[in-house]
Parts: sequence; C-alpha cells; structure tokens
Amino acid sequence: MENGLTIYKSSAGSGKTFTLVREYLKIVLRQPEEYRHILAITFTNKAAEEMKNRVIEALVEIGNDEGKDMQQELAKTLPGVPLAERARLVLKLILHDYPSFAVSTIDSFFKRLLRSLAREIHLPLRVEVQLQEDDAVLEVTDRLLHQAGNDKELSGWLERLILKKMEEDKGWNIEKDIEWIAKEMLKERGSKAEALSRDDIHRLIRILSEKRKTFEAAMRDISRRAAEAFHQSSFEPFEFFQGNKGPGAYLVKIAKVKDPTDYEMNSYVVKARASLDSWISKKDSKNEAKKSFAADCLAPLLEDAGRLLDNDYRAYISAIQVLRTLYLFGIINDLTRIFSEYRKENNQILISDTPKLLQEIITGDDTPFIYEKTGNKYKYLLIDEFQDTSEVQWKNLLPLIINSLGSGYSALIVGDAKQSIYRWRGGELQLLLKGVRKHLQVFEESIHEEKLETNYRSKKEIIEFNNRLFAAIPEQLESLEELNDLSLLKLAYGDGLNQLTAAKNNSGGYVEIRYIAKEDGEKDSDEDNEAGKGKKSPWKEKALQHTL
Repeated sequence: MENGLTIYKSSAGSGKTFTLVREYLKIVLRQPEEYRHILAITFTNKAAEEMKNRVIEALVEIGNDEGKDMQQELAKTLPGVPLAERARLVLKLILHDYPSFAVSTIDSFFKRLLRSLAREIHLPLRVEVQLQEDDAVLEVTDRLLHQAGNDKELSGWLERLILKKMEEDKGWNIEKDIEWIAKEMLKERGSKAEALSRDDIHRLIRILSEKRKTFEAAMRDISRRAAEAFHQSSFEPFEFFQGNKGPGAYLVKIAKVKDPTDYEMNSYVVKARASLDSWISKKDSKNEAKKSFAADCLAPLLEDAGRLLDNDYRAYISAIQVLRTLYLFGIINDLTRIFSEYRKENNQILISDTPKLLQEIITGDDTPFIYEKTGNKYKYLLIDEFQDTSEVQWKNLLPLIINSLGSGYSALIVGDAKQSIYRWRGGELQLLLKGVRKHLQVFEESIHEEKLETNYRSKKEIIEFNNRLFAAIPEQLESLEELNDLSLLKLAYGDGLNQLTAAKNNSGGYVEIRYIAKEDGEKDSDEDNEAGKGKKSPWKEKALQHTL
C-alpha cells in the first residue's frame, strides 16, 4: 500500500477480501512490529471474522512456502524480503498479542473507543454498551403505554392515533407503530430530525388533509360531469375502447376510488388522452355519433383529469403517505424522555449512541490523544464496504485518517457504490463517489483510485449480462426525474466499471428473465392486496413457482 490514500472501487466477486489481506500483509511483512498499528474496519461480524481468518491462513501458508498466488503478488512489491521467515515471525507476534490484532466491525471499534473515553465525556465508568437495541425499544414502548394513563395529554394523543388507524381499517393496536417510531429515532437520520410540537403536527394534519380533500373533490367533480354526459347520451362507459379498462370506465371509476393509486391512468387511458383515435375500437370506426361524443364531451374531461394528475397527484400521494405516520411523531418528545430514563436506570448506552457521542468530542486537534486512549497509535487504516459508511461514522474516522496521512502513513478504502445496502441506517452513497476527495482536498495529490476489474466468482455469460445491464442503467435513470439522488445513482452505475472474466470461468453461465403480469385489481404489496389477505400476492406466488 503506497503512502497516501488508495480507493479501490470493486464490484461483486472482484477479490476485495484478497486485496485487503494482501495490503495488510504488505505492511506487516515489510515491518513485522507494525501489526499493532493497523486498524482494519468492516461492517459485519462475519466480514471481520473472515478477514481475520484470511490473514492468519495467509501467514500460515506463506510461512510454509504455500499460497503461491499471494506470494507472487507480494513478491512484486516486496523484492528481497524473506517472505516465509517474516510470515512466521508476524504470526508468532499476532498470536502472542492477539488483542492488538485490530480487525473489527466499526460498531465494535467505536464501542471500545467510547469505553476508553468514559472519564473524559463524563460517562459512568461501569457503563455498558447495549448491542441489541430491540430490548430497549420494547421496554420504552411498554413504558410509554403505561404512562399514558397518568398523562392526560399523552392519553388524548394516543386515542386520536388509535382512531386514525381504525378509520384506515388498520385495527386499533398501536404498539407496533410506537416500536417503529422508536427504532427510527435510534437511526442517524432519525436522531437529526427536529421534534415537532403537537400543535405543529395538528397544523400540518389540517394542511395535508385539505390538500387530499381538494384533489379528491376535483376528481369527483370530473367524474360527476362525465356521468351526466353519459346519462344524457345513448352510450355507456364500457362501450368505448378496452371496455372496463378503457378511458370511458376510468372517468366513472374516479368518482370513488378504494386506493389512491386507482387515480393513475393505465396505458389505454394514456393513449386515449393523447389521441382521439384511441377512444374508438375498430368495429366502431364508422360510428360518427360515438366519435363525436368522445371528442366533444369525454376527451376534454379526460384532459382535465390528466392535468390534475400532472400538477397535483404527486403532492396528493405525498400528503397521504405523510398523514399515515404523522400522528406518530407527536410522541417523539415522550419517547426521547423515556429513552433517557432507560439509559440512566440501566447504566447503559445503546450501540447507536456511540457514533453520536464520539462526534461531540472528536476534533482534528484531539485526534492523537483520543485514539491513543484505545491503547494503540494507529498509523494505517483499511476500511472495507465503505459504501455503507454513514456520515457520522465517517466524521469520526476522518480525523484518524487525516492524522495518518499527515504523518506520512497510508489508508485504504474499498467499496462498491452499486452495493450500497445500508442507506436505511444512514449509509451515505455520496461519500464513496465524491465525498472522500472533498473532505481530504489537502491530500489530493496523494489520493489514488484503482479498480478491481476481474470477477473471479461468476461465469462469463453472467458477467457480460451485468456489464450490458449496468451500461444501460444510467440512460434509463434519465427519465426518473423524481429521484432526488439521480446524479449519484448515475455516478454509481455509470462509472465504466465493466468486469473482466477470470480464465477459469470462461463459460457455463446462464441468465433468464421472466416477466409476470399483474392481475386486475392486484396491488403491489401483500399488505395492500385485499384479495390476498393472509397469503402472498398472486405475482409473488408465480415468481416463487418460476424460481423453483
């Protein structure tokens, strides 16, 4: 690993763990005592265990003059170094000082750091870090419900929440809803959110409810005018193109929809809005009376509905989605208070607290002192799965990286933006794509980017399919204007990271795609699919059958 920061951009199966182990070995085989000054960070216990095992196994193999692939890689950058002899020495040092073999999850590292800083940040010296937060969430939820009987305002609010759920035919049990909002509060994005007062929430509910009612009333009015037109004519809605799925039936349907998505126009209705010819089937092509009725009465009404959808539907749907959970935010202040009581009574902090507590005390000037409190002075950093790093986690690691680079040592980051799966818990996709360079501008000349281009896991046919797919995705994303992070997604999928095929995988792969049509009235999720209560949606059942 060269001095400076190396960013490896990797795709699935490209030898990421091999690369991390190789870079670790390059440091310790050059200077065996440096094992104490390397910090390798992953995001799951499984990944940390795998990396530890791979390092130890590699040292054993090299010490026995085995593992030719790794030896050949190391010999390129460590000419003249007696690899077998050094490997045996490093293995002995690590096994006799295993606690200093610092390969861990980021949560475990922050937990250890926080415990070492307990005195400085005025935490009880016997404070425990609770790794499993579900127990805390259940306890806090239970306490909130018990306190409702003694808190008139809280009781009234919970009653309104229950009534709201019952209006939406979602039952009266609010325990799961409270657990959900409690879990959201523990996430980074939840901890940043400003708690609204109940008066503010009431005001928002009034505004959003009015927006919902206005849209629905406008659609009902269009449908009422259409119904009057049909009543005064000799035609029925289903007599027009595509019958019950067509534009005539649509104008009647929007008088009273069961689901907000029913306002959306299907392809037949969209065609009818764009062209008068799409109102009439071929068999009625010479029916001038029907054509005239469609052109003079129905088409203008459909256009009115279309403009309403174009201009207001997105805000309408957003209002409905917010209203479904807005009442829950009226209990955030109560949950915050009860969480605080829980921590004090149990002499605990939650694992999600550690990055936020550390951020409050970590500054660039304090870096040497703070990180040496862990018992090690880290010179080298290896960060795996960097696409899943959150903003707070990155800010806590940043001073350590700056200190390392400023002292002439090195750091390594490995990640794949396409595999960013932890955005639900604060993972910041933009950090890998452009955030790192922005935050380390002073070290710009010592930042190197490399791509791991060969896929050693998949067969040729699968790799070629993926290459074509990822090459096409940026163009398709252009049409998705509603995506707030469109530019980041285009960077992630348009980085030109075509994978090469390893010689051993030159043939034998197979890819098949099957399209499953949605049945009439079928919703996208099991929860919304009234016909399929208690079982999977029909398309999911078909997908499972095809998969078998």
